[in-house]
Amino acid sequence: MNLNLSFDSTRQQYRVKGGQPGAGQFVKKTAVRDIIDADRVAQKERLGGHNERLKLMAQRFKDGVLSEEEFRGEVAIWNRRRKRVIAAANLNYAAAGRGGIEQMDKSAYGRAGATIKFHYEASNGFADDIIENPDIVLGTVAGKMDFEKRSDMAVDTALFSFLNEQALSHSENGYTRYRNVPHSQESCQSSKTKPGCDEITEVDWQAINSLPAHGTRACGPKCECGWEYDKGSLDEIEPFEFVGMKSVSFYDHAAGLY
Repeated sequence: MNLNLSFDSTRQQYRVKGGQPGAGQFVKKTAVRDIIDADRVAQKERLGGHNERLKLMAQRFKDGVLSEEEFRGEVAIWNRRRKRVIAAANLNYAAAGRGGIEQMDKSAYGRAGATIKFHYEASNGFADDIIENPDIVLGTVAGKMDFEKRSDMAVDTALFSFLNEQALSHSENGYTRYRNVPHSQESCQSSKTKPGCDEITEVDWQAINSLPAHGTRACGPKCECGWEYDKGSLDEIEPFEFVGMKSVSFYDHAAGLY
């Protein structure tokens, strides 16, 4: 977050530091999410630039202009650049969820590291697939996820690093309940195996960390919902239940999605 901001852990809210215009004023919580969403767009544009170069190199390889060794080198460069974007997005968003880098303790860094490792391994697998079949980059392989969508997924799901740390930070500082904040009026519906955001929103307030996490729902890794928190009573709350769905993070069950 901006170095001119401090974090009030009791309110779980950023405020403007002294000596700055608006000193002492609290930043709207929705503004933090807006900043992250804008950054996700920027990071995907960065990935898009790397992707366009790889497309060009894949076509040159197909045309016989590049050797296999040269193409492998280009894929390795693309993968390294992609990993830098992945690491920056997940670490920065996790820090934003906790109140800034100053609030990141050993456990928080450990969780961020595990998430980044997951994406690194997925990115390596992505690179291996491309070397095996360059047509993936060119979008001419039937039945395969679109190259751009598959590439963007790492940044799309970096939002979950923010949401997961935000939930933990609230829970550690006296907040007891949360409820789902839908991203749009057309939230996903439950399927036979996964709950939908619409049904999760309907149950209203629940104990923190009791609801299916974003990314584990029917809309999968494209989930854009958020959380609202308070310190209200947990009495008379009827727990949300969905057969077969435990409250786990996206990364606990995401293997194979990439």
